[in-house]
Amino acid sequence: MEDQYTGVKAAGQSEKSGWVLNTRTKGRESVLKSVRMCESGSHVIILRNRQTGQPAIIPFRCKSWRCPRCQRFKGAQDFVRVKNGMLRRGDQWVYLVLTMIHGNYSNEWAAYNAGYFNWKKLSKRLIRAHGPLDYVQTWEAHESGFPHANVAIHNRSIWNACRGEGWKKFRQYLKPHLVATGFGYVVHVEPLRSGTGEGLAGYLTKLSRELTGSSVKNQVPLNAPPGFRRLRASRGLLEPIHRPGIHEGMLLPVKLAHAFDFGAEAWAELVKARLVEREKNFGRKKRGLQ
Repeated sequence: MEDQYTGVKAAGQSEKSGWVLNTRTKGRESVLKSVRMCESGSHVIILRNRQTGQPAIIPFRCKSWRCPRCQRFKGAQDFVRVKNGMLRRGDQWVYLVLTMIHGNYSNEWAAYNAGYFNWKKLSKRLIRAHGPLDYVQTWEAHESGFPHANVAIHNRSIWNACRGEGWKKFRQYLKPHLVATGFGYVVHVEPLRSGTGEGLAGYLTKLSRELTGSSVKNQVPLNAPPGFRRLRASRGLLEPIHRPGIHEGMLLPVKLAHAFDFGAEAWAELVKARLVEREKNFGRKKRGLQ
């Protein structure tokens, strides 16, 4: 049986029943090494003030959206960055929900990895037709395990096209482009009108719950492949996370940190040993030994 929109035979599809079988791969929830270290408390960070040489030991925190301990902190951090970026651009944002056709992908990881390239192709089409745009994109996991994208677009031409009841025509205009670029035919389009509960303020409220995992349906994409970016935005829209400081740091196991000499010579020897260890590990990975 062929997919009704793409004409492509769905992977894992039963000829007898005509239903797409569940292609969710068990055990795909990827637990990163940094998340395990954060949860177990096995490591600490040794900070040293470059100016005074004053040391300090703080617990290691991965600050990952995948980590149960750090999820709310990371979500709140990302929410502030998104809110500030969107408010700097003002009103005229249009909200989209983009879905994926499950039958086009062998499993969830394939769908997550394709999402970046699908959006790249779709955004090129939108820019060609409507001019430059800013966007904020967040990914969530559906009950089936497959992803969908929440996208807020800032573009005057698209905003004007969605005014009043124009969003209905824009949705119909968008559908063939979605299918051609790898997304699903089902799409939600909503102009975020200012001064209404369903407008920009309503979107930001929903976003805060979504990023911190505090909504009724927790759709944090924990089954995404390692290295997957849940939050993406156009260049220059979001403020950078890390800012240079006066401290330098070193990650160490707890048992080594408490016996460490914080003198300048000892610090230099530790940095040198870490660099040698890193070069050895890189060489082993290059030769395929790890």
